[in-house]
Amino acid sequence: MTKPTKKIKIWSFETSQNLASCLDFVEGYKRVLTDQNINFLKSIDYTALSTQAQYGILASYEGEIIGGLLLYHPTESLPSFPFKTTTLTTQANSPYEVEIIPKTAEIVAVWNAKKVAGWGLSYVLLKAGLALSVYLGFDKTLYLTADYNIRLVEKLGLELLRVKGHDIFYHFEPNAFQARAYLHLFDMNKYSYSKKEKDAIIEIAKAEQLTTNEAVLGSFLEIEYTLALG
Repeated sequence: MTKPTKKIKIWSFETSQNLASCLDFVEGYKRVLTDQNINFLKSIDYTALSTQAQYGILASYEGEIIGGLLLYHPTESLPSFPFKTTTLTTQANSPYEVEIIPKTAEIVAVWNAKKVAGWGLSYVLLKAGLALSVYLGFDKTLYLTADYNIRLVEKLGLELLRVKGHDIFYHFEPNAFQARAYLHLFDMNKYSYSKKEKDAIIEIAKAEQLTTNEAVLGSFLEIEYTLALG
């Protein structure tokens, strides 16, 4: 492999225990919405993040926060998955109730800074989010992704979730923006055609801290994953 040209650090945190990381996430997420003129997504404030989410991932390059995501799982205070909230606020084109078994989490709010567009950071963040889910003991992980990202997420072993032969998808039509998003599922106990990447995700989860060299979308990256919660 070509020598990595960029060194990225990725780490996880528990939202109720790490004020600094929560603030970094909120500021970065807001900046992305502003930079990309996205006015149809609701921003995230610190109070909501620290009380409604459980875990997060952040990425940095040369000391600057460049991306992140959140990981949810149902609790007594947060009884449903975020995708079910999406069902209420968009045109949900599957009438079927999704049966979610225990030990399932959902990845949401994946973002990366405008300056790192084209680096493949979203792919790396998703990989880290799936590894964090496995590390925390979840067998399954949900992710709602736009139609133009389907090939990317399926390379990581996420598979389109179908109920009674129907895809589960949502159609967004805010202002001039239109997109269709599909619900996908990562199952660490199920055979996947993306076995190589799936095995890599499980290896990251088991190691807690691991540095790898990876080629992602034409970028050559050295990535330091730290999953031990900070």
